[in-house]
Amino acid sequence: MKYLKPVLLVFVILVFSMSAFALPEDLENPGMTPDSPFYFLDTMFDGLQSAESLANEKGAEVVAMAQENKLNALEKARERYENAIQKRIREANNSEEKAEEVARQTSRHMEVLAEVYEKVPEQARQGIENAMQNSAEGRERALNRLTERNRERANEVAQETLTEMLENSPEQAKQGIQRALQAVGSEIPSDQSGEAGRSPSGDSENKPEDAGSDDKGKEGDNFRLLVSDAPADIEDFEYLIVELSKTRIFKIGGDGKGFEEKDLDASVDLTKVVGESSMEVLSTELEPGMYNKIELYVDSVDAKANGETANVMVPSGKLQIIKSFEVVDGQVTTFVFDINVVKKGQNNEYNLLPVISKSGVVGKDIDEDEVEEIEEEEEECESDEDCDEGYECIDGVCEEIEEVECETDSECDDELWCNGAETCVDNTCQAGTTVNCDDGIECTIDSCNEDTDSCDHTADNSLCDDGLWCNGEEYCNVALDCQAGTPPDCDDGSVCTIDSCNETTDSCDHIPDDSLCEEGYECIDGVCQEIQ
Repeated sequence: MKYLKPVLLVFVILVFSMSAFALPEDLENPGMTPDSPFYFLDTMFDGLQSAESLANEKGAEVVAMAQENKLNALEKARERYENAIQKRIREANNSEEKAEEVARQTSRHMEVLAEVYEKVPEQARQGIENAMQNSAEGRERALNRLTERNRERANEVAQETLTEMLENSPEQAKQGIQRALQAVGSEIPSDQSGEAGRSPSGDSENKPEDAGSDDKGKEGDNFRLLVSDAPADIEDFEYLIVELSKTRIFKIGGDGKGFEEKDLDASVDLTKVVGESSMEVLSTELEPGMYNKIELYVDSVDAKANGETANVMVPSGKLQIIKSFEVVDGQVTTFVFDINVVKKGQNNEYNLLPVISKSGVVGKDIDEDEVEEIEEEEEECESDEDCDEGYECIDGVCEEIEEVECETDSECDDELWCNGAETCVDNTCQAGTTVNCDDGIECTIDSCNEDTDSCDHTADNSLCDDGLWCNGEEYCNVALDCQAGTPPDCDDGSVCTIDSCNETTDSCDHIPDDSLCEEGYECIDGVCQEIQ
């Protein structure tokens, strides 16, 4: 039976961890924070809180750690905040009221984070900016869900929250809000921001160019990083060019900051590296040892899908894969980072997401077929205006317009179900409306099946993975969306050890604590034994 002292300790932790995310002056005591050695106890009870309360608490922890300039703890708090916001985003799918609630809460979070930006040490400002982008993503995706149900109300909420954020914030804070919104593709009206917003895909009309780093294959390098793309919705795209700015590679038990940061000047067209195909973005030398996480930072995305510019978003501006691998001196380790593009809603919007199950070391975890380079295809035309009369621009080539004469709809039928029913209008065949297979479930891969004349919805558990071991393995329910996993049971049955889950090693820790034994006893091998 456990002793009274640890029970009282847990009670105190619970009391002081229930803080509210409000104005900066109200954040003096956010409760247990990530810099505490007992923070793991606080996180054990996160599942008992509502998603709204949890997001407030984790936001308060971000501000507290930034104010104290504790950078490692700040990043941990920021990652917890990101996970909490993702839970709120999933709640926004439930109803119009819930979507509006999430949009307003995340807007208020952005305002508060912007207000404290100038007040925290300069080294901590990047953590605040990253948290603002997490808030901005939650706001944007909640507004998208609200738009699907009530477009007029979504416009009102978007305008109201943006006005409140900008009116109540100093100039420097306004700039931070604008950067955060632009990072997730949210539009900022020019009459409010002074600068029209743009989507992450930007206005560039450049077509695919060579991808990869300049030092590919450099002698002495022992680590290569390649990028690939899982099929999913990539077939919608004519091109999907991802500009990568840097990568962080995390070492298990590493000294200092625990990761190596490498600049990337890489451009990858994901339509060219589908399935087992992949392309190098980095060749470098790493310290030999075990590593367990890779982060890719996305600078911009330029994409065209379904014949028009696509809005492709990257949550938090980065992608991360948690998977252990070893770099051995004298050998070259090649790691493939697989990315999935998934359609969201009906407005030509997509998300880029990492795919853990398709990523890993070549030859050990996965197979791959490396693409050496991408050749730019010269296009004869960009629009119908570039072609002569009687011709139209199709896939960059001027093709002669062929009018199909008809009298009945049946004469136009191409016997394909997925592209809709063709019709005969004014003696000319008209294309049908493509079947919409979106089931509204974020973790299913939706596709149209010509063999059965129906839509398929395949669950993909990797789309639910939050990259955390201690909260269990998330899975996809085709009816209920992403479901939480079952946390590992770290209780070793001992009365004198403090049990905790170690996210770094993906294992349980059991630390002896003599104070949990009666006076005159000490904790040895998990048992209170009399001191000799």
